[in-house]
Amino acid sequence: IQAIAPGGIKFTTYIPAGLHAGQVFTVRVPTNISSGAELKDAATNSVFLSLVPTLSLGNDKYIKDVQTCSERCCDMDGVCGSWARYTTGKKELKYRQPCVMCSCCCDWEALLDGKRVGSIQPAGCCDNPISACLCPACFCGDLFALKFMDSSGTFKFSTRRNVKCCQYCCLCCSLCATPCARMYRYCCTDDIFAVYEHQLFNADLNDQTSVAKINYTTRMKHPCLGDELLNVSVEPASNNLSHEDLALLSLATFMISEGQSFEYCLATRGVMAALDTPMGIDSIDEAAYIHGEWQNRAEALKKMQSMF
Repeated sequence: IQAIAPGGIKFTTYIPAGLHAGQVFTVRVPTNISSGAELKDAATNSVFLSLVPTLSLGNDKYIKDVQTCSERCCDMDGVCGSWARYTTGKKELKYRQPCVMCSCCCDWEALLDGKRVGSIQPAGCCDNPISACLCPACFCGDLFALKFMDSSGTFKFSTRRNVKCCQYCCLCCSLCATPCARMYRYCCTDDIFAVYEHQLFNADLNDQTSVAKINYTTRMKHPCLGDELLNVSVEPASNNLSHEDLALLSLATFMISEGQSFEYCLATRGVMAALDTPMGIDSIDEAAYIHGEWQNRAEALKKMQSMF
C-alpha cells in the first residue's frame, strides 16, 4: 500500500500477512527529509504487528498470558475451573471461575495482583421486583440483568433491561425490517461499522444515573452473517471509580470478547445468558440500554486509531 506520514512524506509498505480484525501495525519512516518526498520500500522492515490480545486498565497495558503445563495439570483452577491471566510483567489481572461443571453456581471473579476485587453473576428473581416474577407478562419497568459484586460480596454495579408495554409488537416489526436495513447498509452505503454504548448502573433500581458505559465497535462482514467485534472498552462516567472498580467492570469486557470462545464457553454459559450485547435491532438494544449509530469507514477507522 501507499500512504502519507505526518509531514507529507510518502512511503510504500506491505500489509503483514495474518492481520485480523482489531489488530494494527505501525510503520516507522525517516522524518529528516523534505515534505512531499517519496520513499520506495523504506518502511518495509519497520513494521510492528501486535498479535497478542491486550487489555488496558487505566494507564497500564496488560498482555494476555498463557497457562503453563503445571498450571493446567496441577493447579486446581486449571483442573476444575477456568481462568485467564493478563500481565504487564509487574502487575497481574486474573479472571477465574473455580468449577466449570457448576458454572451456574460458581461466579467468575477478578483478581488484581492476587487480591480479589469482586465477581459477576446473573440477577435472580429475588433481586428484581416481585411483580416481575409473579406476572412477567404484565410487568413494565426496569430489571437487573447482571450484578457486579465487590470483594466483600456487596452488590455494587449492574446492567439492566427496560420492559415496556407493547414492546414485543415493535420487536416483530424490527425483526422484519432489519434484514432489509442491513442489505441497504452493505450494498448502497459505506456505513458498515457501528459504534454502541451500553450503560452501566449502580445497585439502586430507582437510580437512573449511569456510572460507566461499555463501548463497542463492530464491523459488518456480510449482511447475512453476524457482525465482527473490533474492540470493546469500559469508560467511567466520572472520576469516582477506583482502579479496583475498573478491574471489576473489566470482567464484562472479558466476557464479551472471550466468553463465547471454545476455551471458555462452558465456564461462561451462566453469565452469557444474562449478558446483553448489541444485536443491531433498535428495540432489543434500547431495552438493554444499548444505543448505537452507524459509521462509515473513515469515521470508524479514525476513532479506532485514536485508541492506539
